[in-house]
Amino acid sequence: MTHVWIVVDAGADGWREPSPASSVAAKMAIACQDAIRQSHPGYSVGIVAADGALGAIASASTITESAITESTITEGATADTDTILCPLTFDLLAHWPAELPADLPFPQRQLFETAADVPGLRDWVQRTLGYATGSGEFWLPVVLTAKGPLYAEVIGMAKTQADSSPPPIDSVSAPCIIEEADHSASGSANHPLSDVQPLSSFQQPIHLPDRWRQPLYQLGQRLLKALSAPPSTYLIQFGVSDGEVCFDRVFPFPSAPAIASLGIQSPDLFTCHWLCLSQQPILDVAIAAPVEYQVAPF
Repeated sequence: MTHVWIVVDAGADGWREPSPASSVAAKMAIACQDAIRQSHPGYSVGIVAADGALGAIASASTITESAITESTITEGATADTDTILCPLTFDLLAHWPAELPADLPFPQRQLFETAADVPGLRDWVQRTLGYATGSGEFWLPVVLTAKGPLYAEVIGMAKTQADSSPPPIDSVSAPCIIEEADHSASGSANHPLSDVQPLSSFQQPIHLPDRWRQPLYQLGQRLLKALSAPPSTYLIQFGVSDGEVCFDRVFPFPSAPAIASLGIQSPDLFTCHWLCLSQQPILDVAIAAPVEYQVAPF
């Protein structure tokens, strides 16, 4: 039997008895679990918090590197793809030792470390790719399949009557909160995506004029190529400053804003993530039903 382990924020709970009060991390995990069970009902799916994942996974099964990096999972999966790791958090970096047991590799670690080092990655993007950097409050989902990227509709912060302006993005979006001037911080996961904001805070789709789409898509393509990113669902957090696309950070997994895609996009971003990890084809991503577009304020 193939085992899939979904790893969420340290200390997160709520997936055992799902309810409207479950944490954002729990809702992310449940969405991913549902996608796996729909696609591969015979697979065993476990959800563990990052601070307890290492022991739980190691005691239950063995993870092979090929199961993560060169998976050939199909309905007739073979023994050498016995276990798959599906992290939905940066917290592994803080709770897993740098040197893992030989039977528990995490080949995506370098990618996660690079993405979590927000100041370092911003500096690199500015110097190497020539994009402005800074805080942003929008997310471009990039579904990176084996055949290339698919760009989903942008996600933003939903405006309500009670609060006509979205809260500062660093207060809601990132597992690692780093002040703009703090370039000494490690960028490790010290702020879980949990109950900081209600799920209704995120909205998809956000309408972007073509003059913003093309430079944004180019940023996504160049960034993921430079990072040698494997198939996955990525969220590129961005803003617009002085008439330019402004890069904030990238999540190498569907983070909290991806919840906005549930019931709106087909396939939703958690399903896309699993299809990418299991190397199944995704022909297109599209808004599934008539919805009201929020217009980007730029």
